[in-house]
Amino acid sequence: MFRWLRLRLAASHAIVLVVILLVLGTLVQFLLSRSLDRSATNQLLQQATDQAERLDENGAAAPPADVDAPSAAAVKVAVFRSPGDVPMGEPSEIPSWLRHYPAKVTDLNVSGERVRVVSVPAIVNGTTIAWVVAGRSLLPEERLVDRVRLLLLFGGGVAALASLAGGWWLAGRAVRPVERAYEAQAGFAADASHELRTPLAFIRSGVEVLSEHDSALGAEVLSEVDYLAGLSERLLRLARAERGQMTLERAPVRVAEVCRSAARRSQAAHATLLAVGGDDEIVGAAG
Repeated sequence: MFRWLRLRLAASHAIVLVVILLVLGTLVQFLLSRSLDRSATNQLLQQATDQAERLDENGAAAPPADVDAPSAAAVKVAVFRSPGDVPMGEPSEIPSWLRHYPAKVTDLNVSGERVRVVSVPAIVNGTTIAWVVAGRSLLPEERLVDRVRLLLLFGGGVAALASLAGGWWLAGRAVRPVERAYEAQAGFAADASHELRTPLAFIRSGVEVLSEHDSALGAEVLSEVDYLAGLSERLLRLARAERGQMTLERAPVRVAEVCRSAARRSQAAHATLLAVGGDDEIVGAAG
């Protein structure tokens, strides 16, 4: 019984921790994904805007200038003359997916990879002379999110196992005093039952001698002695059953006899007057 209680306490502790880690992990993954997505878009917008400002300074459409920043090495930039979206520079150096799209930010699927493309107009004297397009793969962000997800799953599993072990240990410490008190109570019932047997046997032998001179009184006292003997036996059985050392046998009981016996004992001990009626054949089913 107590092992099952310890297991339930430890499992409850672990489940609460898993739920907390699941909620926090989902929130962290969502925020990280949003942050990386926003950072990728801002990087592309910055590259396209810088190129559009150069065109504004030059006053004419021109191929994109080389960028020396290492962080921008993965970004592809192209310029398309407006109207007509004619590419500036060598067309063979422009990837097929890097085009001017109607939306400012466009997500594509190229060879199984997510690609983001942003389009920024280059405006000179109020006229759009070209469209600057910048794009790059979002695979690095996706890989980072996947690594964080695996780390959270692995860390959450380890934390859950550690929580289960710690909860088992803590539950054992918490349950131990209750278990000792429970065992002491069961031991007291068993000891009391054993201790009652000897004086009851002695009293019974004396009452049997007394009943030879006063049979009515002897029969009444013997009945009480038998009741106490049965009570001590039931205490012993109850203690053994609570320790799991035996299985209680259930049997039908004549309810009328039990009620009349209780009434007689109450009348003798407390001078109460109880009238018990009803069918003597009423039997309580075992269960």
